[in-house]
Amino acid sequence: MVLVLFLTTALTAGLLSTVNSLTKDRIAENLEEDMRRSFVEMFGEGVSYKTLGDLPEGAEAIYEITYNGETYYCISVLSAGFGGDVNILATFDKGGSIAGVSVISHSETPGIGTKVFEKSFLAKFKGKASADEVDAISGATISSNALKSGINTARDILAGAGMIDVGGEGK
Repeated sequence: MVLVLFLTTALTAGLLSTVNSLTKDRIAENLEEDMRRSFVEMFGEGVSYKTLGDLPEGAEAIYEITYNGETYYCISVLSAGFGGDVNILATFDKGGSIAGVSVISHSETPGIGTKVFEKSFLAKFKGKASADEVDAISGATISSNALKSGINTARDILAGAGMIDVGGEGK
């Protein structure tokens, strides 16, 4: 019985390893395409970007974006929502104003919590100095606060890294 269990476990681990090695490149390509699509939605065609390394604590990824000769910084952060983590992309200009917000993934309640991820609500953050300037959606307060908290965390991380200037905090 132990031998059968061992062989079954070894076979399963081998299969999972093989599937992972066969699909990891495609998964990376899909993620890259999702990022490109998010940046095009925020700025439009003609946007270019590069991934930055040496991430500060709390950052999932940081991108330097160039659009119309201007430089922006976009950071991917996780924020705790009602249904689990919300993966937020928050983009800022060098002066610390929000240039765009996108949500990569979430587990919020469909029809209620997901209202905060609609383009019309995300557009309200553009040009604001802080996510706190946007009111929460009634009935989706936890999801709204998760989004706002994530955006403010992203801003604080970029300011702390000297990438954006927030009232003299950045370089």
